[in-house]
Amino acid sequence: MNYPGCAREFKATLGEDLQTLGKALARRGTYKQIADAAFRCPSLKTFLIKKTLQALGKECNDLCSKKTPSLLRSSGPDQMENFSFQKLCVEWKQRAPLFYSFLTTCATVKEKGCDWTPAMAVAGSTLLKNRNIHMNATASLISLMVRQSATQVCQ
Repeated sequence: MNYPGCAREFKATLGEDLQTLGKALARRGTYKQIADAAFRCPSLKTFLIKKTLQALGKECNDLCSKKTPSLLRSSGPDQMENFSFQKLCVEWKQRAPLFYSFLTTCATVKEKGCDWTPAMAVAGSTLLKNRNIHMNATASLISLMVRQSATQVCQ
């Protein structure tokens, strides 16, 4: 519906930078169109990024919690025997989708049918180990592999 004088009131009510977002909302645009319009507004983009990073931090805190331990907290021999990077990535995909999406985007997984890489798992586990020293299953696994392959430097 088009109302006389509505465009003038619309411009007066919203600041110059929020007009594209207002138009996307008023026209009942798709979520993608609304998100694109919101990201075009520099001041709003800053706050959207901050909120996204807060959500990412919350997911990482949840992964590091003792209440619902991650696979990265496992360090016993039986647990290490069943540990795999693929299981770790599946856990992240379910429990921390934003963290998983971040790693996937950084790793640029391009193979069809494959949505994770070992490099992605190692990078993510290194970041989480820096956050909490008890998240060390990957470090323990790599250390065991180095010892077993006899490539460890003798002193």
